[in-house]
Amino acid sequence: MDVFDDVIEKDIRKSSKTEFTDDYKNEIFTIWYNEGKPVVKVLQEKIPVPKTNYGIKPSTHTLYSWIHSDSWKVRAKELDTGVQKSVDLALIHTKVEMLERHANVGTTMQDIALEYLEQHAKDMTAPAAVRLLVEGIRIERESRSIPEALAKLTSLSDEQLLKEVIKAYEDAPLEDEIIDE
Repeated sequence: MDVFDDVIEKDIRKSSKTEFTDDYKNEIFTIWYNEGKPVVKVLQEKIPVPKTNYGIKPSTHTLYSWIHSDSWKVRAKELDTGVQKSVDLALIHTKVEMLERHANVGTTMQDIALEYLEQHAKDMTAPAAVRLLVEGIRIERESRSIPEALAKLTSLSDEQLLKEVIKAYEDAPLEDEIIDE
């Protein structure tokens, strides 16, 4: 064995003392986080063989120390917070779109009521026409006041939201009162 073989032999024997690159640690962190923060044994099966360190994967002890390090905990918590903010923003965006649709429905109801009043003033009872117009204005006003509506909606559970929709539907005077043909 010459000097070169002796150096390689010493490097290959390293396992628990092996230094891994920051890029490799980041790659493992990403896998760990994206996989739902699995336990060490599960993580070890999912990580790739490093391109450095003679293809020696980190030991379970090393992975455990990384997972339970303050840097990984803080980073994971920051990512969790960012994910939650993204989900919250998506929910808010969805509710804003819904309110815009409701505002458009309210405007359409107003247009229909006004058009119908103009064309069929004699056929429709005044209270029914007024209720249709007032309800359309109410829906548009409530839907256009997005900050107030969002504050109210974000404080309600899904069940409460459903009850509100049902109540609004039941309170709307749209059946026999609108058109008596």
